[in-house]
Amino acid sequence: MKGYLLAEAKRLVLAVLAFLVVFAAVPGLRLVHLLGLLAAGLCALGLLYRNASSRFFGRVMAGGIGCLGGFVLARTMLQDRPLRMVSASEYALLFLDFLLWAGLLLWSCRADAAPKREKPPLFKEQVPDKARLIQYIQDLPIVGIHAKWGNGKSFLWENLRSDLQAQFEIVQIDLLACDLDQIEAFLIRELEKVLERGQIYPENAHYLKAQLGKNSALEKLGGIAGESGFSDTFDSLQQELERLPKKVLLNFEDIDRIRSEEVIQKIFAISEKLASDRVHVVFQYNKEALPGRLRKKDYLEKYVPFNVGLTPISFASLVEYFWDRFEMDNLPLKKDALSLIGVTRPSYETLNSAVGLDAKASFDLTSLVSIRKVQFYLEEVKVLLTSNEEFARQTNAETVAMVLLVKHFFREEYAALQAKTSPLKIFAFETEEGPRTLLELADRYRKPRQWESAAGKEQRRAALEEVLQRGENSKHLWLLMLLGYQIPFQGGDEERNRKQKVQTEMHNAKIDHLVWNVMANGLSELTDEENEVEELLHKVFYDAKKEEWPARWEAYQLDRIHGRFPKDNTTVMMWGDNALACSFRAMARAGKYAKVQTQLLELLIELERAKEDPAVSDVLLECLSYCNWFNGQDLILMADFFATLNGGKNPEHLPFYRTFFQNAMKAIVLNRYCERMESFMFAYSGEDGFAEHEIEQLKYLKQALEEERERQTVPFLQKEFDTLIRFVEKNVALLSSPAPMPQRKPGWKVGERRSEYSHQTEIDRLKEYRKTHTEAEFEQELKKSRGGLYYVEVKEALKQDK
Repeated sequence: MKGYLLAEAKRLVLAVLAFLVVFAAVPGLRLVHLLGLLAAGLCALGLLYRNASSRFFGRVMAGGIGCLGGFVLARTMLQDRPLRMVSASEYALLFLDFLLWAGLLLWSCRADAAPKREKPPLFKEQVPDKARLIQYIQDLPIVGIHAKWGNGKSFLWENLRSDLQAQFEIVQIDLLACDLDQIEAFLIRELEKVLERGQIYPENAHYLKAQLGKNSALEKLGGIAGESGFSDTFDSLQQELERLPKKVLLNFEDIDRIRSEEVIQKIFAISEKLASDRVHVVFQYNKEALPGRLRKKDYLEKYVPFNVGLTPISFASLVEYFWDRFEMDNLPLKKDALSLIGVTRPSYETLNSAVGLDAKASFDLTSLVSIRKVQFYLEEVKVLLTSNEEFARQTNAETVAMVLLVKHFFREEYAALQAKTSPLKIFAFETEEGPRTLLELADRYRKPRQWESAAGKEQRRAALEEVLQRGENSKHLWLLMLLGYQIPFQGGDEERNRKQKVQTEMHNAKIDHLVWNVMANGLSELTDEENEVEELLHKVFYDAKKEEWPARWEAYQLDRIHGRFPKDNTTVMMWGDNALACSFRAMARAGKYAKVQTQLLELLIELERAKEDPAVSDVLLECLSYCNWFNGQDLILMADFFATLNGGKNPEHLPFYRTFFQNAMKAIVLNRYCERMESFMFAYSGEDGFAEHEIEQLKYLKQALEEERERQTVPFLQKEFDTLIRFVEKNVALLSSPAPMPQRKPGWKVGERRSEYSHQTEIDRLKEYRKTHTEAEFEQELKKSRGGLYYVEVKEALKQDK
């Protein structure tokens, strides 16, 4: 208390002396002027520093009282007459000054008493760590807190310090914010602040600080042990600190970020000198990051005898904390999709279904996470999911979150990703035969369709497990499954396998595009097929009358041929294929039936009816084969149109017709237009006898439809049955025709512009062989095929694809 009064008295004396100088320079200054200036000053300070502490305004008023004292003294000494109030304005200003000062003081006291921010909640892993740390800090003079960077040392300390403030005067030492060459001076300044708050003023502190402030002197002094001045000073400081009513706790943060072993040893030596029953010290560091010999346990314990290691914080706990903090419940992403990573995610179901084994890869994500990394990760997840309409779709949000997880926690793997190259190709698997993609690996160990012995299955399982344990293979599998890539299941009939393969290709292509768009916004998040549907809607169908559709369709085809699509989307047009069939195929591959199927059907009908002789053709059947007929309105629309077409050639050998026929008949049955038939009755898959089998089924179907038509009394439903009956009759007529319907060759993508050779299949095989083998091996393979190839075909096989 004595020191505090001396300090305040010193401020008053300085204010009096300052005002004496002012009064001497301005001898005509009157009391009313002084009081007015003081009032104006208080108003200005109130506006500028309204949130300052009460201690600040107390010092302001002490200065004001000093000025008044100086004025009285100067008036008495220089003018040889005492001060008297001569006017009511002076009384009023004095009263106003008092009111202003009292008001500011009360306001600042109110700010001082404002509730402090609540301490952050602990992660569940930190609760036992906190209890142990409190016990150690209370009972031991020097304690080290060890944890890896980002594993919650500072986070735990913020929660912990409020529980220690009742017993300790806590001093935070931020070593990154001070000049390490003058670390002694910095520590002395920090300790003097603590003593000053307790109204204790060390006798020789100011002199020592002045000496330490000179770098040349500091260099000569060298260290504590060699100079009695330092030792005596810190002894004195320790004695003064013990006079405080509470113990003192020094907390050194980020000591492992200091690269000099000598500087850290100096800090340890000072702390050892200060440590006592009344002065405790805490060091925070990552032992693996300490320089030199300090990483060795025995050497470190010379300075820090008691170490407390923190429990690693799980990824799930960090997600739980920041999910609530960032208010992410309104995102199209479930919290469990992230918090269960490493627990039940990723799923290996698609791989295990393909190979018929219990294959999986284990990876410890906890070793990679930190509080700050997870914070930045979830912040970017929230930004992307709220700024991109395509990302915000329920089906895409999880994939986007997983791509960002790779970005934030697997830096090398993310850096390896390339635009327009699928991660399925980048994250290859090392095998004895060379690198293989995940799909190739699944084919290699796929479950055989025939019966397999237990020994054969065990042999296959052991071989796959051996591959997954090689190098980075396990991590690559973990990442690809996390991103959501799928492997087609090939256990059904040929048609089912084909559909499964197409669905898997589209699913994986969508993931590719999401990965590429997260990497760079100029790369489209839409697949070419998805973009085709969007462009059709906006350029052909939206805001246009039906009679305008054909003209807009012709204009759209030109855009598609020339690739006039947004971002990096390319055309889905195929040379040699029908333009409209390409759009139907894109719709089916993208799964966007509900968006555009009805409009495409109506456009197809308009274009066909505009022909001189509209007839059933392979192009028409291809378009219809891509449709989903479970939409009853589209089914009736198609059936009514199909029944009116000309053409009497048999399409039973066309794959497109078989797909269309089976889909349409299943839709009729499953929509329960007839109760006596089941959909499997039209699932004939044999190469021969298709027409005979299906004609028999169509006769039963026609009879069932006619019977239901007789029972129906609603006029528009009777019309629907009439339409379906005519549709069945049309298919019977087609399948009964003796002449086969001609079939065109499949096209190739726009931009390939290649010729078809007689042995094109062998040329393509050789080109693919060349990509995965050496030039010598390729020449040997080419030599084997030379006898069956023309010279021009050999030259084509030797060309390098760009």
